[in-house]
Amino acid sequence: MLAGQQGSVRPKMRDVLLEASRALANIDADRLEELALSCHALNRELKQSAAAVRARVTCEALDSRQELTLLGSILEATQANLRVLRHLRAMRVGMATYADRTGSN
Repeated sequence: MLAGQQGSVRPKMRDVLLEASRALANIDADRLEELALSCHALNRELKQSAAAVRARVTCEALDSRQELTLLGSILEATQANLRVLRHLRAMRVGMATYADRTGSN
């Protein structure tokens, strides 16, 4: 773990990516929201950090490529599933609307 600028300790990027993948696979929305906030904080911290800190985080990101690829694959599958669910919902609403129209004739 790396110590933050203000003495706080943050998790390694690899651990965050793996946990995000698990949370997404389990549809743990609360944990995903917490992880997103952590990522926003890291980005803010990096903007204010010295070049040496940014270099360490860059190395950590490069070391986490495999986990990042895994998370990306899970995100793509989740997006595809969401598109299917939205399409099914639209079809169901359309069928209900159609049934309502035919029932009133």
